[in-house]
Amino acid sequence: MRIIARGRMMEPEGISPIMTLDDVAGYLKIHRRTVHQWAIDGIIPAFKVGNQWRFELDAVREWFRSGTARKRSPVRQASPAQTPAQPLAPAKPARKPCIVIAEDHEHLLGVYCEVFETGFPGVDVIPARDGVEALIHIIKREPCLIVADITMPRFDGLQLREFLLLDDALGRICFVAVSGTAGAELGFDEDNPPFDLLLRKPVSVGNLLNAIAEIAPGRSCEALFAGRAPEPAGKKKG
Repeated sequence: MRIIARGRMMEPEGISPIMTLDDVAGYLKIHRRTVHQWAIDGIIPAFKVGNQWRFELDAVREWFRSGTARKRSPVRQASPAQTPAQPLAPAKPARKPCIVIAEDHEHLLGVYCEVFETGFPGVDVIPARDGVEALIHIIKREPCLIVADITMPRFDGLQLREFLLLDDALGRICFVAVSGTAGAELGFDEDNPPFDLLLRKPVSVGNLLNAIAEIAPGRSCEALFAGRAPEPAGKKKG
């Protein structure tokens, strides 16, 4: 199911100015569990009444429209009658470039991470086992490259890409999608995919790196591949 309609948000009539998890999930067209995780991680502005998360409509609307989704939004201070949520400690500035690899298949995740760690020793390679985990890492670190499976749990690769495209900076991150499922079954045209690069599984490690190197010029990952010799195309499968 498509989670977020690119570039716009539905404005249902009669919505309460103080929203529940279900209200926000319906408003943003995302899964309730995703909203809950964002509230816990301080990504979306929220506060607690007792042990229940609550959200101000105006704060959520401003968070969505202003691009603050790319930052870890501060949690609103509650009144004395409320139990305030505790924001996370500020993320440390990234001191070196990083790559986020999102893949729910444990073996493939390990293979991809090993390939990039070996090929780019000066780069942090961050694994993510689903789209929500990937999104949290992306917002915190703003990687120069994202490699993501399309059919992941919680937040799939297409939903992740669509969310990132709502923000100018995050939308410019080179996004490589890998899938064993035809695009028509996933809701997009393979001749005009919403990614910088779409690769079909199985893909060899050599072909993966060579394909990314070909589209790297002018993209956020350009510096990674500058001057690199092509990989042997038949290198072990991923």
